[in-house]
Amino acid sequence: MVKQDLISNLLRHFLYYRTYAEMKQFVDGLNAVGEFGDKVIKDYPLKLMELFVNKHQAFDFESFRDLFVINYSEPHANNKLEEDSIYCFNIFLRDTADGDTCITMTDLLQFWTGADEIPPLGFHKKLEIRRFLRRHYSYARSSYSVPVVWYCKYHEALVILICSLIS
Repeated sequence: MVKQDLISNLLRHFLYYRTYAEMKQFVDGLNAVGEFGDKVIKDYPLKLMELFVNKHQAFDFESFRDLFVINYSEPHANNKLEEDSIYCFNIFLRDTADGDTCITMTDLLQFWTGADEIPPLGFHKKLEIRRFLRRHYSYARSSYSVPVVWYCKYHEALVILICSLIS
């Protein structure tokens, strides 16, 4: 029974008493504003938890797409290759979100920002995709001058680049 009491006391200390002073100071500070601390903690514990606990959310295509903005070239510029590259990037994002690539959305975020997850308060500004200045992929023109970007090459090059840099 002594062993069980020791384990129980260690767990109680680790889970409760270790942070008791900080929690008491926090509640006392909230109580300085008209017993606000006792009311909030007792009546709205889940709302309080949303303020202070970072939820690790899984990425999907839409949530990742909301993280960045695309800065296209000037209007009326003939940059179909740029638009096709952005289209291929969106297909790549969709494939990554669906699990069709060997990398994950977390890997992509880590490659782009260096962060494993979105910070609790978000990034200080939206991530940017600027216009592409050079052509990296095959480009063909038909009689209608419709550019073709080879998605397979784009996909392979991006996966190789990301995998080599994050591992």
